Amino acid sequence: MSAYRETFARHRRLLCAPVVIAAVLALWFALGTPKAYEATASLWVDNPAPEPSSLTETNPELTTPAEQEQMLVGELLQTRSFRMAVARNSPLQSYLAAGAPHGWAPTGLLKAVAGHSSLDAQILSALGTKHLIAAVQGPQMLALRYRGPTPAVVAGTLQALIKQLTARRVALDVERGARTRDFYQEQVDAAHKGVTEAQASVAAYQRANPTAGAGDPNLKAALRAERVAGQDLAQATTKLNQAESDTQSPDATDTGVDVMDAPRAPTGPVSGKAKVVEALIGGLFAGGLIALLGLVALTPSRAAEPDALAALRQGRMVPAANGNGNGARAVVAANGRRPKKRGGRP
Repeated sequence: MSAYRETFARHRRLLCAPVVIAAVLALWFALGTPKAYEATASLWVDNPAPEPSSLTETNPELTTPAEQEQMLVGELLQTRSFRMAVARNSPLQSYLAAGAPHGWAPTGLLKAVAGHSSLDAQILSALGTKHLIAAVQGPQMLALRYRGPTPAVVAGTLQALIKQLTARRVALDVERGARTRDFYQEQVDAAHKGVTEAQASVAAYQRANPTAGAGDPNLKAALRAERVAGQDLAQATTKLNQAESDTQSPDATDTGVDVMDAPRAPTGPVSGKAKVVEALIGGLFAGGLIALLGLVALTPSRAAEPDALAALRQGRMVPAANGNGNGARAVVAANGRRPKKRGGRP
């Protein structure tokens, strides 16, 4: 321990420098970064009508409506079109187009030197996963949090995101319903064609065999085929009617999502003084760790006591104990004689 104290005393300024520099850099980052504001919203998510409500579902292995909505939000945020639509219908695009301040932190100064990126790139970055978070608060509850530069921008952007989320969900449901309807329409057309062909087959056989009665095996087979074709047509028509009733219109709003807590403009920035204190503590910790590593590196390790004979051969002065065993130390020269004392006497 004394060796470390001696090293610190010799290199006091060098070892204190990392702590001071790290603390200054941390404060520079914390104070120079523009303030951030956060808006929140809560969504109640359930199965859209006429499907049964998820409140009665007790199977824990099923994906809850809130988890499904969270996955939908995450997938839509991976698309450029969705993020651009949110920005166009919110104050975010106009704010970024006017030139958002970068602050005087090192990262902000580097951005200023490098020049402004394109507006589209700024929008895509502002609506990334670092700024927008969707968290499941329960089986039917989804919380949305958006962090941005000003209170008006974060509140307006989150409102636009919820509207775009509803519109995209309706569009997806309508498109899926249209594909389902087209699929069953093809089945109805095929079944109708089968009925027509079966009826024509029965009529052709009866014309060719006017004396055929009800017991004629060929006529019975033709009538059975006509009956089966009619059943297929009825089933396909029922499925088509169901698909048409389930398909939402483009102006439908029933998505099973209700806004419980609408976004509001925040009254203050996110963790102002607390952020500065955390940054200072983090800087001091990082600087102290660097200083500790430097202290260990600068402190020489203890070597074994040198062999007296080897020291004599190298012409060094080594300590030797007196013959009386009292532990007093004398100095032996390389030639085996004691050095002369002052005044010329040995």
